[in-house]
Amino acid sequence: MKDGGTFGITVYRKPTHTNQYLLFDSHHPLDHKLGVVRTLFHRANTVVTSPEDRETENDYLKKALQKCGYSDWTFQKALKPKSLSQKEFEPRTSANGKRVNVTLPYVAGTYEKVKRLLMKQGISVPTKPSNTLRDRLVHPKYKIPVECRSDVVYLL
Repeated sequence: MKDGGTFGITVYRKPTHTNQYLLFDSHHPLDHKLGVVRTLFHRANTVVTSPEDRETENDYLKKALQKCGYSDWTFQKALKPKSLSQKEFEPRTSANGKRVNVTLPYVAGTYEKVKRLLMKQGISVPTKPSNTLRDRLVHPKYKIPVECRSDVVYLL
């Protein structure tokens, strides 16, 4: 509680918080990495009530993200006002009036070039997660084959 009977709000982190965010050198689109920066700073600037606490939180985030490989240009690019950071494009629509988009798997170097070309044509380009080693190897439940299953009612 502060002077005058008001409450101050800050960001709470559990004692076990590790400051592990999406690493900048990981195999993800730049949009995702900038989204991490944008989201964390948006929370700091909208939730935290005191200007001093807000400045402290912004410094904390910057140091934590720099440990994850983010450099100064990523903060500048992510925190620019939207009208300056993204060129507005006229979305293309199909004959039935729906927006045209092409979903592509993320492949570093290729995705960015194809996205840039399609965006110039007014086609939005979201990414689709591709098969990962984890998807191939991790299956927590053993699937019972259909021929071994029985149609049993366990409870009425």
